[in-house]
Amino acid sequence: MTWTLYGIPHCDTVRKARRFVEQLGVNAEFVNFRAHPLSADTIASWVETVGFDALLNRRSTTWRSLSESQQSLGEAEMIGLMCAQPTLIKRPVLCRDGGALLCGFDEARWREAFGR
Repeated sequence: MTWTLYGIPHCDTVRKARRFVEQLGVNAEFVNFRAHPLSADTIASWVETVGFDALLNRRSTTWRSLSESQQSLGEAEMIGLMCAQPTLIKRPVLCRDGGALLCGFDEARWREAFGR
């Protein structure tokens, strides 16, 4: 089973999640989605798996800086915006074998995902 953790290295929540994964001894590749932008297809597949509301980070500074019309975009347009501004994605995203599994860090949910 292959695990991948997506996020931004300087995000406190991402750092906390990475430490947690390391403490559990789980081998998870880290992908900085600022340095390695995500494709619209990847984000769309995550939306399919976890739901749009679970993936969209409405607490971010980036979200608050968007105009009302941008915040009201349809799902397809918002996915394009998430590609351009990855901080609109709730961090971190934990994937197993390529499919999004969890968005945001919750120790109990992550421990369950890893079977520990």
